[in-house]
Amino acid sequence: MAQVKQTLSESIARAAQAAMQFTASTQQQLAGMDQLVEAMESIKQAGSQNAQSTRRTDDAARNLSALAERLKGLVSGRPTCR
Repeated sequence: MAQVKQTLSESIARAAQAAMQFTASTQQQLAGMDQLVEAMESIKQAGSQNAQSTRRTDDAARNLSALAERLKGLVSGRPTCR
């Protein structure tokens, strides 16, 4: 009977140890998922900022092109209407 109690006690201890390891592993996975979410949010923000910069660059290029046309007209003596 004592041997059965000892075996049962050891089995319970091993099960408890495995449960603690599982809990620790799960917590590590959750921390990793949180880091992944933060990284994805950073990527999203960077993409948004990149799109805004691209729009501003496009606007600046259009304005520069219009100014170049006006300057070309002034230099050639034919004013343009832009």
